[in-house]
Amino acid sequence: MLNLKSQTLTVRVLPETGGCIESFALTLPGQQNSPVFMAPSLSLTQAGDAKQSAHFLMLPYVNRVRGNEIRCKDHVFNMLPNTSEPLALHGVGWQGRWQVLETGADFCQLGFNAPADYPFQFTARQKLTLSHDALLIDVSITNKSDFNIPVGAGFHPYFPRNDETKLQFSADYFWLEGPGHMPTDCIRVPPELAFDTMRPLPDKWRANCYTGWNGQALIEQPSLGYDLEMTASPNLPDLMFYTPPDIEFFALEPQSHTSGYVSTSKCSSPATPMVELTPGATFAVWMHLKVTPRPAEYDKND
Repeated sequence: MLNLKSQTLTVRVLPETGGCIESFALTLPGQQNSPVFMAPSLSLTQAGDAKQSAHFLMLPYVNRVRGNEIRCKDHVFNMLPNTSEPLALHGVGWQGRWQVLETGADFCQLGFNAPADYPFQFTARQKLTLSHDALLIDVSITNKSDFNIPVGAGFHPYFPRNDETKLQFSADYFWLEGPGHMPTDCIRVPPELAFDTMRPLPDKWRANCYTGWNGQALIEQPSLGYDLEMTASPNLPDLMFYTPPDIEFFALEPQSHTSGYVSTSKCSSPATPMVELTPGATFAVWMHLKVTPRPAEYDKND
């Protein structure tokens, strides 16, 4: 376990559990710590399930693999189911042990090697850096095979949710959810599903991918005492929004390709395809989370 700390932020990282983040909190003098990320099940995280952690990485693909096949030019890569679900889910990085390459008081760098029996070989790196008011996560994937491989990457943070939580982001398209949580039809974002202006979270089930995201999202957490600004690298144009009703968390997942679209070709617009990496090439993404404390004298009636 690695404990990172800056003037106002703390992060706890579990390299041995998928390189996940167990906790990310705002720590102000004289005030109770406020969670910025929230683990769905801390006990399961500590038992080794990174998917129940406050944040984990999705790589070398995001979400579910349609038909458990990924196509890249002349190659068809067969992916085995890696959970109790029938479709391969979230890649392999979250299920492996990451090695600590470098660490300090406010940063760490971790490394991951694809399993020897994986359909293609790659290495991954992630660096977490805390400043006085922000967390930056840099991630890269390098092709170690002697042929082109398909890659994708995404971040999977869970955020606290309460009656006062509000959200804002802009996107062009909305994917309807079909059987098995797979996207079906794509529509222009209608007003009732848009978050162009700050609004509360929906009180109904939502597990949908937004395409044409502008790379920025704002989360207001008045009762927790802060506002959060999420910014992602331009090569993360899709945003998965997951918010089950009556649960005290939600997920907002910047990702490099559209959920369910796991080919580097034969991917019709507006779906975003996976990236094709030549031998030795690297694909890199990042996510920046800025935490701005609210005044201590916050009045809930404002």
